[in-house]
Amino acid sequence: MASASFATPNPVEGATDARSLARSRTALAKRRRNNHDVSAATHLNLRYNGTQMAATHYFVDESKAGSYLLVAVEVPSDVQPAIRKELRSLVLPGQRRLHMTKERDSRRRAIIAAIQAAGVKAVVYDAGRSLRDLAARAVCLAALVADVAESGGRIVLERDESLGTWDDQRLIEITRNLEAGLVRYEHRSPTEELLLGLPDAIAWCWAKGGDWRRQVAPFTVTCAV
Repeated sequence: MASASFATPNPVEGATDARSLARSRTALAKRRRNNHDVSAATHLNLRYNGTQMAATHYFVDESKAGSYLLVAVEVPSDVQPAIRKELRSLVLPGQRRLHMTKERDSRRRAIIAAIQAAGVKAVVYDAGRSLRDLAARAVCLAALVADVAESGGRIVLERDESLGTWDDQRLIEITRNLEAGLVRYEHRSPTEELLLGLPDAIAWCWAKGGDWRRQVAPFTVTCAV
């Protein structure tokens, strides 16, 4: 799949905390949809084999190495078992999950090849370096929910006990403000949901840059928030 590039507007001036940033991004998302601007949703909601899948999951992970990045990978429900099986075959004895920061380069290339072969699509929401981590996460989550809300789906985030309650509060606010009734979300451990290895790998490659980023670029777009 050919890569695409685009940028969305930055949050309005004066938004300084996580809540106001999220609300600002929500307002901009509504205006973007009303104006039919190009968005990450255009990439996320492309059809698979000519048929829009009814049950789609968006597996999400973050990277804080440099710019704050939130990566969402779209995986329709009917292909999830096959992709899980492929990822499970890459887990070595003694490993409980795939985690790019702990892999050798040869293993990283094998993981990227498996992701590319799976035919998934990903969006990197890039909040830059100017915001604190939680403010950046709020902005990125608002952008993600705005895009997923256009067709509905379930967002699966990597479980982090320090973020669980915070995520729940922000996502409740965001979905309410967007009237995103078709969006569901849950937190899972990467040891129990191997598909969380997809955004982990892509986030690592994107943050690393250079040839690693080029390897995932064909199925990834970036969205500045």
